[in-house]
Order: sequence, then C-alpha cells, then structure tokens
Amino acid sequence: MKTIILEINEVPEKVLHQFIVENKSSNLSKYFVANKIYKKSIINDDVCEKDLYPSQVWATVHTGKPYDEHGCYWYSDPLKDETILEKVIKSGKSVAAIGVLHSSKIQKEALDRPSIKLFIPDAFGDINKVYPRTYTEFVKLNNEITSASGRRVRLQKLVFQSLKFAINTIKKPISNGITIKSLYLTMKTIAKIIKYSEVELIRTLQYVYQSAILVNTIREERPDVSILFSNHIAANMHRYWAATWPEEFDKPMYTKKWLSKKSRIIDYSLWLLDDLIGDIFSMSKKDTIIILCTGMGQKANKTANINRMYDGKIQKMELFMSRIREYIELREGREIPLKQKNNMEPQYGISCRTCEEAEIAAQLIREFCAEERIKHKIDINKCELVITIDFYKEEYTIKQMRKLYGNLGFEFFNVTDHHTGKHSKKGILWTIDPERILSDTNHKKEEIKSTEVRKILEDIILT
Repeated sequence: MKTIILEINEVPEKVLHQFIVENKSSNLSKYFVANKIYKKSIINDDVCEKDLYPSQVWATVHTGKPYDEHGCYWYSDPLKDETILEKVIKSGKSVAAIGVLHSSKIQKEALDRPSIKLFIPDAFGDINKVYPRTYTEFVKLNNEITSASGRRVRLQKLVFQSLKFAINTIKKPISNGITIKSLYLTMKTIAKIIKYSEVELIRTLQYVYQSAILVNTIREERPDVSILFSNHIAANMHRYWAATWPEEFDKPMYTKKWLSKKSRIIDYSLWLLDDLIGDIFSMSKKDTIIILCTGMGQKANKTANINRMYDGKIQKMELFMSRIREYIELREGREIPLKQKNNMEPQYGISCRTCEEAEIAAQLIREFCAEERIKHKIDINKCELVITIDFYKEEYTIKQMRKLYGNLGFEFFNVTDHHTGKHSKKGILWTIDPERILSDTNHKKEEIKSTEVRKILEDIILT
C-alpha cells in the first residue's frame, strides 16, 4: 500500500465541505459522493485556542505528545522528541517528504539512508539536508519566498534568487518542479494575481512547484510513504476569510468592491489541492490512499483591526542584531554571542550558548526595546529566544514610523487585509480510500485529540 499524507495546514471541515458542495466536478466531490472519504475531527486541547500556533500544533501531531511535554512552540524552538517522519524513516519504508514542519531538525546522519527518495526540509532549516541535491536551487528559492513573505511578499528580495533558479531550471527543469502542468498552473496563477490585484498569491506558486516535484517522485520512485506540507490555503484564509464568508461578521469589514474581488481566492487554493489529488490517483488508485490532515482549523476573526493601515518587519536583520549586540556589550561589559535563527515574521529567533546567557540577553533586549519604544514580547526556551514585535502604532503614520525606526533596520508597508481568519482548535483527518484498502476499524468516524493522530497514522503506515 502507498500512503500519501497531504498536510494542508489549518483547513477546517467547513471550508472543504463548502468546496465539495459548490464544485460537483471536483475530485473531492466525486469521492465524497461515492462515500470514499472517511472523516475524523481533530481537537486541539493541549493549549488554549487563542494560543494555538502552527509549529506547536504540528509538533503535537507529529510526536503524539502535548505541548507541555514536547515544549516546542515557535519554529525555532528545539524539538527533541521523535516525530512520525523520523520513525517511518527508521522503519526502512521508502519515503518522500516535502516541507514537513520540524523536518529540518532531524539530524543529517539520520537521513543517510537509501530508503529516502526525496527529502526537502521545512523552510526554516539547513539546505544541506536536501536530497537529491539537484533540488538545492529550488529549496533556496522556496526558503527565500517563505522568509520574505511573513506578512507581505517582498518581490525585490526575490529577484536575485529567482534569476539563479531560472538558469538552473533551464538545465534541470524537473528538479525545480517545472513540468508542462506546473507551467500551465503558473500562468493560471499569474492571471489570478492580475485579476485579483493580489501579489500575495505568489505564495501559491510554492505549492504548485512542490506538488509537481511530489507527483514526479511518486511516478518515478513509488515511495511507500509521501508527505507534503502546504500553507497555501491557510495563508489565503487568514487574509480573505471576510471576503469569502462576510455574513459571519457583525459589521461590514471591507467595501463591497473589495469583498467581491477577493471572494474566490480561497476557492482557487482549494482547486489546486483538488488537482493534486486527481493527479495522484490518476497514476495509481488500486494500492494508494490519501490522508488529508490539517492539524487545526480557522474561523472568523471578528475582532480583526481593519483600521490598521500599515505593518512592518525587520528588513535588515544584521543591522538590528548589531544594535542589540552593542547594547548588551555596553550594559554587560562583555560580549554575549547571539546567533540568528529562522522564524516566521513577526517572530525573530536568537540562539545563545547557554541558558544563563539566554536569560541575561532576554532581559537586556527587553530593556533595549523599552528604550527604543518597540512593542515586543520575548519567549525563552532553554538557550533559544523568540522576539515578537508589533510594528503598528496607532498614533503614528507610516512615514513617521519609517523615520523613527529606519535606523534599526525596520521596514514599513501599507496593508489592505487584516487576518480576518484566525486559528481554531478543530482540524480534520480525512482518508480518501477509493478501493477500501483499509479496514472498517480504520474508517470509524470519531472525534480524536491531536495527540492521537500520530498513533492512527502509525497504524496505517507501519502495519
């Protein structure tokens, strides 16, 4: 049996169900009507709903342990517990993995196995773990898009890497996810960007190329287990929930023109997922199942601040880090080495040598931010710090903020969407099993906790 796990981050049942109802010609609708989709609901109760965060949720799903045991909240936090991906790799089953959260934390030695057919780690880790190495340029671009797109896509920063990617693509198109199908979807996505006046949809291209690489690997290598993580639907739900379900809000969030223009963006993201499902089953249906796992869900954020006219990010991280280092050395009388760690903006990770130095650095960074009047929060996890920065001040214009904080490496930009979709505790675990490969026991409808997902997946994959 071949198992394909599509980790489609944060998609709730409501969203998939509406897509199925409204799109009768879709693959999801076809399998749903034929009773070939077997559904379970996932409940996240190891943290409060308002504190749910993707890296924390997926750490729970992948380890089977609640947050207070695995201790991983931010992307840069350490995760010492064995994940299901690590266990599958150790089992000797052939594996293809793309973008699986926390996969970059797997030790490189553990990846030196002939059973690994494809390994593209998450966008927060070491590109030296990529296998085959022919995918390196693709991963560099993928990571660049992720790091440059926390709140708003920075096109200028992507130009250089995109040119290198284009040159490499001419030499090895398949190694960069370039197929006739992905080129068609690229053109289609660009058309959507123009139609919706929404450059943020460039994130969707990450998924297009990742999907092409996955399909090619399944076709050529036939791995026992394939796992793809994607945030392309979640990103659009965060931004365009109010456009898709305006009736869920107590008052109008945007103009009718804006709502009308953005109302089909989430639907397009779902069509891309549905297209991948069709491609997989067109290659092999008799011995294949697809598992859709979303970790958690989203719902309407009725308290979204639509008056927030701008946001920001640290554009010049080295400048910001140098200012912090200078402040710490001045106050402490000695240098405390700080290493930048990748995170999703507006979080910024810093690693210290020891827990003691982390505590000292955290306190001094708090004082630095207070003196500079930077709204912030610092979390400490052993030797790791994560700084969360709020770049918006209602009393200042964007021009004033640039003047105040440009010398710290901050960049500010106008925004037109305001995260009207927020995290919710209920996700889904759906199995698409057209040939009834699994037993009725596996397909029993039920509500499960996020800590139980791993055991269910193990029972399917490893038995």
